[in-house]
Amino acid sequence: MIKFIFTKLIPTALAIIMGTNMIAEELRFKINIGSDKNYFIQSAKGAFHVLLSESPKSRCIIASPAGNAGCMLLFDGTNAPELIGEPIINKNESLTINLNSPAPHTISKTILGSLRLTRNYTEGSGLKPIFKDIRKNINKLGKDTKAYNNAEKWLNPQWKISENGKKAELYITALDCKNWYKLLIEAKTGNFKYKTQNKKCGFNSSIQIPSGIITITYASSYNPLTPFTLDTLLNKKALKIINKLDKPYIKDQLNGLRFLAYHEKFLAGSWRFLTYFGRDPLLALRIMTPILSSQALEAGIKAAAVRINTKGEIAHEEDVGDQAFIDKLISENENLQQSVNHPDFMNSYNMVDEIFLLLPLLVDYYHIGGRNIFSEKGEIRDGILRNINYVLQEAYTQKPIPNKTGEAVGDWRDSNTGLANGKYAFSVNAALVPAALEALNTLRDKNVWDEKTLTTLASKNNLQYINKTIKNPRKYNNVLNTWRKMWIKFQVTETSELEKERLNKHRKESGFQQLTGKPPYNSGFLALSLNNQLKPIDIIQSDTLFMLLDFPIDQESKWLNPACSPFEINFPDGLMSGAGLLVANPALAPQKYYKMFDKNQYHGEVIWAWPQLMLKVALLKQLNKWIIPPPEKTKLHNETKVKLTKILTNISSLIDSLREWSTSELWAWKLDKNGKIIPIPYGQDASNVTESNAVQLWSVAALGLEVWDLMIKDSKH
Repeated sequence: MIKFIFTKLIPTALAIIMGTNMIAEELRFKINIGSDKNYFIQSAKGAFHVLLSESPKSRCIIASPAGNAGCMLLFDGTNAPELIGEPIINKNESLTINLNSPAPHTISKTILGSLRLTRNYTEGSGLKPIFKDIRKNINKLGKDTKAYNNAEKWLNPQWKISENGKKAELYITALDCKNWYKLLIEAKTGNFKYKTQNKKCGFNSSIQIPSGIITITYASSYNPLTPFTLDTLLNKKALKIINKLDKPYIKDQLNGLRFLAYHEKFLAGSWRFLTYFGRDPLLALRIMTPILSSQALEAGIKAAAVRINTKGEIAHEEDVGDQAFIDKLISENENLQQSVNHPDFMNSYNMVDEIFLLLPLLVDYYHIGGRNIFSEKGEIRDGILRNINYVLQEAYTQKPIPNKTGEAVGDWRDSNTGLANGKYAFSVNAALVPAALEALNTLRDKNVWDEKTLTTLASKNNLQYINKTIKNPRKYNNVLNTWRKMWIKFQVTETSELEKERLNKHRKESGFQQLTGKPPYNSGFLALSLNNQLKPIDIIQSDTLFMLLDFPIDQESKWLNPACSPFEINFPDGLMSGAGLLVANPALAPQKYYKMFDKNQYHGEVIWAWPQLMLKVALLKQLNKWIIPPPEKTKLHNETKVKLTKILTNISSLIDSLREWSTSELWAWKLDKNGKIIPIPYGQDASNVTESNAVQLWSVAALGLEVWDLMIKDSKH
């Protein structure tokens, strides 16, 4: 069960984070991916993503980060209405678009309100389960109360068609009884007609729209977020470089970043994740460190800090608007009549990896001259200290850390089978925990916090593991050494015969020629996860890049060869391909895992943008070519330099060749007529229930690497 915690820390902290009333200039751009046409518009009055799809279903989605809300119109047929002109922001949180409907269409389903409802529907969960849960729980609101009566109406929204048939309106009062959503459709010619209209239909209530031009206006009462201006988002060096360029991919990445970056928080991706997600900015900020202003970088760190709960965990996802109310309604056992009927946000803490991502980012921040965060007081400082204490608490067990009870996921591979049904994620145990401990060592060596003050605060706030570490450094070093060796539990080595047999079985399944030479994994590889019995599950995976990012490397680093192997071997045996770096490959696993990790799976043989980028950052850093220096104990001998340089050359070339995909969340691949692997959109096939966002924060973070490369070239001239 996901645990939701309602906290009152955030409003105060957001006032600290924003710190500016500068008005951002209007932003407009569009991105076409396969059959999806995406239009974006942002100003101080609001931000909107308009998506028009033809396949596998004809639909129009309007999405806004304000309230994480919007609408979806699902049309019968595949001949989708087309956008005429550009979207227009009328006033705060009000957008109008004009569509040309080439023939009469039926709107078979309309979802208005929380984007989580739309996301649940598009990903196959449907609306019935959540509606059933709400119906079962609304008695907590107290019968005959305003909240109860409004919830009943919320469950049964109905279109209203004007007397002359020229207008159709859907108006819903949000579950908090104070906010609202409105969808107005107007026809130039012809009339709207009811197809189905009864009290049991709810969002299935259907109307027929006439052919010709129709105008759709979406509006809500939520307050828009505060976008950055360019000169508050980027530092002066980055702006100087970007102003010299006229490259479409740079513009796409910059536009995507601007659309997802706000003073209040960085959003994960659009349209499906237009809210705060913990790991996305914590990882993306590390890729964008060379280009962000100190104000923007600090805003990202503070947004994480104010969402740290009393235990010390970093929030995974922030639910706002109706979804926050639904979380509260379903999770609370008591009668809500006199309780919180209007939660503005609810944070989930169901993931494990996010706990360990803040400390390495703070090290990066320190290395570029950041100091303000370390002098913060109040909830920012207290949240960070709680997180440090919890990191230490988990580390001091010196045992692998499992997914939370009842959860199939625990790290970024958060689809049900993303960890191959494993209980202990490689990323968390072999990489992120030791990286966080290494980072804490660095911060202590730099004296970013006064140790006397730290001891006082730890005692005052019962942060016993911080005090234990300060008082007994020998014990802490023993703990760190244990975690430095945790990767060994994930190492898989097979006999050459079995390795070759498995690789050829997978090659046959994937349509590739048989391997005739020696199998390539001389040092074995590091498995995706451990099962309940702490045995490795034999899936080749990309998360070893986290070790390359933050571990010191020297001649004793026995993890290096198995960690690098997947990046040195081409698909179908490894992770490298002409379509990009795959995030998983079952080539050395039993056949039962093939379908679980094929190219139709969200975390299978597919390409996510951010691991490619982070791998390049890691290699640049270890080779002392990044804005952040290599770990202090890194000492590369020549053979290692050659190995890392070769991987860097290959991944850099690959990223460059895939720039047209650089804003996408993920993509898949196919074999062309010549047998070459080429990229294709993910999620636009009827077999996929999950789709890919057109812009994703940790994908548009590619801008950090692009501009950094140009900064280096500029400095040489």
